[in-house]
Amino acid sequence: MQHDELAQMLAKVSEELAGERDEVVTTARACELAVEVVESCDHASIALRSRRTGFRTVAASSPLATSADELQYELAQGPIVETVATAEVCRSNDVASDLRWPTWGIRASEIGIRSLVSVQLTAGRHTLRALTFYSHRRNAWDEQATTWRCCSRPTRRRRSTPRR
Repeated sequence: MQHDELAQMLAKVSEELAGERDEVVTTARACELAVEVVESCDHASIALRSRRTGFRTVAASSPLATSADELQYELAQGPIVETVATAEVCRSNDVASDLRWPTWGIRASEIGIRSLVSVQLTAGRHTLRALTFYSHRRNAWDEQATTWRCCSRPTRRRRSTPRR
């Protein structure tokens, strides 16, 4: 994805979500839009980790995305766990051979996940979120990790402000 395309995609997503006040609706729509506008994204999810309740998926574009997320929580390994822990963009072009998550990667590939990008959305005191883009294709994501970092920053800043 070129920077111009990313800017257009972000503008569309921001415009679409700007007027929405219901967080459940907003997160669900964000996942739907990710699949619609992000090239190679077949499924998307937003996961939350709180100190009190641990990890949970708050929105997903499909049951497969929810399953991939829940498998990470069960195994305590995977891109969401890593993204939330490090605040780094996490990308894998072949989850089955990714040495960072040996068990999760193999099991995720068995349900159809081949590659992914995960970015942290929220950096609050007690809650962290990750948006994960899943693809059925290996090598679906380019090397532009800085583009993904830039993509996550506006959401992180906006979400960390207190709600009224």
